[in-house]
Amino acid sequence: MKRNLLFIVAGLTLTSLAVAQPQLERGKEMLKEANYPEAIQLFENVIRFDQKNDQAWFYLSKAFYLAKMPDSAIATANHALSLNDENGDTYVVIAQSQLALKSYNEAFQTAKAGLKAMKDYEPLDRVLGQIYLMMDSTDAATIAFTRAQDMSTTDPEVYEGLGDAYGKTGVTALAILNYKKSIALDSTKSSLWYKLAATYQKDRQWNEAANAFQEVIALNPNNDSARLELADMYYRAHYYGLAAKWYGPYIEKHPDDKENAKKYAEALYLSHQYKEFVPIGLKLVKNDPKSASLLRMIAYAGVETKDYNLGISYYQQLKQVDTLKLDDWKKLSFAYLETKKDSLAVDAMEQLLKMDSTNTLINLQAAITYMQLRQWDKAAANFEKRLRVDTTTFSVFYNYGACLSAMTDFDRACDAYQKAIALRPDYAGTYYNLAASYMQLKDWSKARETYENFIKLEDTSSTKSWQSPINSLDWYTSWTRNTRMQ
Repeated sequence: MKRNLLFIVAGLTLTSLAVAQPQLERGKEMLKEANYPEAIQLFENVIRFDQKNDQAWFYLSKAFYLAKMPDSAIATANHALSLNDENGDTYVVIAQSQLALKSYNEAFQTAKAGLKAMKDYEPLDRVLGQIYLMMDSTDAATIAFTRAQDMSTTDPEVYEGLGDAYGKTGVTALAILNYKKSIALDSTKSSLWYKLAATYQKDRQWNEAANAFQEVIALNPNNDSARLELADMYYRAHYYGLAAKWYGPYIEKHPDDKENAKKYAEALYLSHQYKEFVPIGLKLVKNDPKSASLLRMIAYAGVETKDYNLGISYYQQLKQVDTLKLDDWKKLSFAYLETKKDSLAVDAMEQLLKMDSTNTLINLQAAITYMQLRQWDKAAANFEKRLRVDTTTFSVFYNYGACLSAMTDFDRACDAYQKAIALRPDYAGTYYNLAASYMQLKDWSKARETYENFIKLEDTSSTKSWQSPINSLDWYTSWTRNTRMQ
């Protein structure tokens, strides 16, 4: 019997591997073809079969990064790292995603941590060079790229990075030399041809610039086939705005070319031309109503163009065919907030927190929304999570105190208001709320002292921003009476 069970388990394992491995390889092919939505779906299918497949998690994070979904890329790559902390490329994806979010210090720390774990790992030194470039530390970038070059003389991105560094410092001769070395190793990267052409232009080497541009443009751009090649070139090089510029006229003449119409739509979307994308996307989705990538793009574009109802509608449709990702829940919660659907907004935020429990900025927004719903206990709980990492923001302590007051927890409310005053002693409203809390605790002397401070601030303030819900004179008279009774 045990032997039979072993055969069954082994059979199931082999079956899972047999199903997962081809999808993993197909996903890698989709990455090479820049078909990121398809790649993401394939890698997620692999993970459904094998939750501990660190390669699938890594490639999924890479696909998210290339699809310009850096938050999802970071979360997925961190999971890959928990399964295998010896994959230096995982550190690369995290650092590159942080760079995309302009979190330069975090990217720097990630690259350094990766180099500590993986000494002399050329891709990490290359990424470190890119980080230094973004931080305008061109000398440090040159050193990092040179160190990477010493480890690998066949990585075209290293020479490209050196070209970028020398170009940034105005040493165009060395920039051109390194771009040409990079092209010698990989002549298919059209974005690099662009850099070379632009540097030739800057150096007034017009003939060389023209030759470089001819490599990019190819043939006659007035010819439909040439126009399409030009558009595809810009698309592959991630110059999505220029790709859309050339796809547009082509699609007008060839409206039945669905494949290129989809590329046109993606180019509009990825170049943030959301208003122009929406009608194209809506037309395409009619022919493919279960396309998760189209539904996701339309939903996102709807929110970006402030057509929040469109965004909400298509995120709801997306739920029927795919699992919402971190970035989806962010946009959906924002759309709910903008349409005053606060209950649905906090539900979306709770989903966000399940996926990323470390992001206390979500707790902060949830707390504010719970306050609007007068769910004071939930608001307070979310403020407390934010306060674990942020004890320097006045408004957090102030609103936290307001929640505690509404919960009649006046001792803790007083503590919160005191900390708010320490951060911003010139805001009269905090003294008013603190005095009210002391009143509830029947601490009349402190209540009177605090309220007098409130009056002093109000009397010296040029703008009376604090509007009391209670008549100040009546309240002060009440305090005076109670103080006398002590």
